[in-house]
Amino acid sequence: MPRKDERLCSTRFCKNIKAKNRNVCHKCKARKYAENNPIKYAYQNLRQNVKRRGKVFDITFEQF
Repeated sequence: MPRKDERLCSTRFCKNIKAKNRNVCHKCKARKYAENNPIKYAYQNLRQNVKRRGKVFDITFEQF
């Protein structure tokens, strides 16, 4: 069984357990994606919230 420090995320100051077959945890991966793709992240976040509320979402990424 691997030691606890071998299963931790490789991001500095992060103490979460890394995702399966990855060096970083899900939170750090999502944060990095949001930093690198802010417009796409905002669009996906908006789309997800609208669908969660049960509304119709018919705006394309190009329209956004």
